[in-house]
Amino acid sequence: EANYIYLSDGGHFENLGIYELVRRRCRLIVAVDVGSDKRLAFEDLGNAIRKCGTDLHIGIDLNVSQMALKAGTDLCGASCAAGTIRYSHVDKDGVDGTLLYIKPAILGTENADVLNYRKAHPDYPHQSTADQWFDEAQFESYRALGYHITKTALAKAAAASAKAGGGHDV
Repeated sequence: EANYIYLSDGGHFENLGIYELVRRRCRLIVAVDVGSDKRLAFEDLGNAIRKCGTDLHIGIDLNVSQMALKAGTDLCGASCAAGTIRYSHVDKDGVDGTLLYIKPAILGTENADVLNYRKAHPDYPHQSTADQWFDEAQFESYRALGYHITKTALAKAAAASAKAGGGHDV
């Protein structure tokens, strides 16, 4: 009812947007974390989970250990993880939700152009967001990686849905 609109990317509070979706009791939350995080410290995710637990008293169980770097390589084990949002711990008769967390990662299964871009740019896919001027190769590499990650993340769900007669292949 205000006479103005305050628009923010939320970075001053919580970068992933998970908090507000949990507050609204969303049953499925898909969070794509594109913050620069070459060390895979999951800072934005940790911040969101802490805030949900502290302020809303809603825990989120999410194991991201499979997303770590494989020993002796610069490849990750996974680019996504699914967890449980524990609404039932707060709401009487509450139904728990699901958090699908996606983070750009190189697994080694990507197409040759993506792997080539990584070799030429070792910080990829965790380059600083300070550079807002992508060239064509950078743009296409991020687009292709996002497509690959999405196909991979949704493949099992799409196959199960298709087997049950309720969906199409990704």
